[in-house]
Amino acid sequence: MENDPRAAVWMAVARRCRESNSQFSAAFVDALAQATVLVAENLGRDVESFARHARRAKVSVED
Repeated sequence: MENDPRAAVWMAVARRCRESNSQFSAAFVDALAQATVLVAENLGRDVESFARHARRAKVSVED
């Protein structure tokens, strides 16, 4: 699992759900983890596109 980012995201989502003191089904945790991974992947593609467009090898928070 240590090399599987999707599993790490699932574990983080499951932990946050437990810490909220609310009840969530396993299906909800799975769906939320999948949505989180998809958003992160999309954000990564956006940052890569921005870096290529700006002809940069590095993008900072200020961008």
